[in-house]
Amino acid sequence: MKDTVCALRLVPLIVAVSYALTAQTGKKPPTPPKAGAQEQVDPLQGSPKIITATRQVTLFWQIENDLSQALQKKDQAALNKLLPEDFRLWLPNQTGSAISREDWTNSGMETPFPTQLRQMSAHEYPDIMVVKFIGQEKTSAKGSAAKQYFVVDVWARNGDAWELNDRYMTPIAPIQVPKRPSGKE
Repeated sequence: MKDTVCALRLVPLIVAVSYALTAQTGKKPPTPPKAGAQEQVDPLQGSPKIITATRQVTLFWQIENDLSQALQKKDQAALNKLLPEDFRLWLPNQTGSAISREDWTNSGMETPFPTQLRQMSAHEYPDIMVVKFIGQEKTSAKGSAAKQYFVVDVWARNGDAWELNDRYMTPIAPIQVPKRPSGKE
């Protein structure tokens, strides 16, 4: 009986010690690929220590950044690989009609495209990938705040490559993540 009582008293102690050791020696998960060469913690993403990128997110992080660079440089060869002729951009507008590939790629700065990607997720279906993210335009030289967009891209497999069939994009209010307490307050 005495042994049972001692064992019951030791169980909570063992659980508490193992929890403390696990918390102290836990490994940090890998951070997702970065869109730019920024070393600062991104307030939209929060702490990079808690983010893990899936295989699909890692793949489409690169593809979406390649698309953004091709749009910035107006690289028609790269755009031809990523955008089929029947591509459509859907924005909330008065007419409710979509913007064609030609109009989007030739519009200059009138039609927005995000250059910085954050909070990406990707969902795979047979031969289709749905990618969602927060996109931000490049900040202007005048110092005005960059616009942010919620973007849903529908990619279709074409052989071994992926083509962007449809982009649904709407402007959003800038997302502000509250500052995490440091424990010194």
